[in-house]
Amino acid sequence: MTVWDTESNHIERFANIIPDQSLTSLATVDGLIVAGTMVFGGGGSSPTQKEAKLFLWDPDKKVKTWEGTPVPKAKRMTDFLTLPDGKIMGIAAPGAEGKGTLFVFDPRSRQTGLTLPFAWTPVYNSVALGNDGAVWGLANEGIFRFDPQARTLALVARTPQPVTAGFVLMDGALYFASGATIYRYRLPQQPERSPRSYQ
Repeated sequence: MTVWDTESNHIERFANIIPDQSLTSLATVDGLIVAGTMVFGGGGSSPTQKEAKLFLWDPDKKVKTWEGTPVPKAKRMTDFLTLPDGKIMGIAAPGAEGKGTLFVFDPRSRQTGLTLPFAWTPVYNSVALGNDGAVWGLANEGIFRFDPQARTLALVARTPQPVTAGFVLMDGALYFASGATIYRYRLPQQPERSPRSYQ
């Protein structure tokens, strides 16, 4: 992990916070950084670790204060997002195919309180909180919505082509790419419901 003080241009690096794992997603709550990892290495490498981790980092003390496995046997943690109640949503993938579990982790109690099957392939770190209080995100197959209050998860729109990149949620619309085509999807409270492409 690298910390860059933009005012002083001072850079600090913290290596091997979780040995043999890479950082994949970050969120903040109560002055702490909540980070997720993956066990995969670069091309031609083989994993030496069996489970991806979640850890808490104190940026003031510059120490890891806790680590654990919110979803056992997961190989990758991604799409961390701080919810309004101070809990962290994330997606844990069991392997390279990307499918797995959506989970909600409470950094105060250090417990995983909710898990839901995630039957799609998430697009790396492509989630945001909408004005409706729900989390909107991208999967290769389309657009999903997670309602933390109702504890529901659904794929609300299938896209004409697999989603390859994102992510912007702005002015009631979600923008993403499928190859060289850019799409806009208006959230359901808006009149336009299906993805529209721009070449």
